[in-house]
Amino acid sequence: MFLKADATSAVSAWDNNIDDPPHGNPPLSDILTPTGAATCGQVGSLSMETFRAKPDDAAEVVASLKGLHHRRPPTVQAMAGMLSSDDFVLLVCTVEGRPVGFLQAELLDRLDGERMLLVYDIEVAPRDRRHGVATQLMETALDIARQASV
Repeated sequence: MFLKADATSAVSAWDNNIDDPPHGNPPLSDILTPTGAATCGQVGSLSMETFRAKPDDAAEVVASLKGLHHRRPPTVQAMAGMLSSDDFVLLVCTVEGRPVGFLQAELLDRLDGERMLLVYDIEVAPRDRRHGVATQLMETALDIARQASV
């Protein structure tokens, strides 16, 4: 999926494919904290938080992926290398500290000189699906695209 900062309809178009009524999460701009973490909303009575992983998070991210990801996760060294790139984006959403979803994307240069954010992997733990986790991950990705002037 390709995201442009002005294409906020990408999230709502994606959301329209969901049979449930809207999840009622507040706009990301209303909930960003100074550290860059964002409160994602609620799963039952538990609050969600999403953050962009940094190189220091590599070991924790790899351990988290083992429980979420159906494919073999990368090594800690490989993950640290990926996370050290400013163009690599790995968002992790947690509920009460437990990882429930992630989004993987890359900021890329297009042939026409424009930048774009390519989202190429998104997963939510089966028991946490249909609670707005993926929507919030996509909204956070859009926010990153806006910050990068994409």
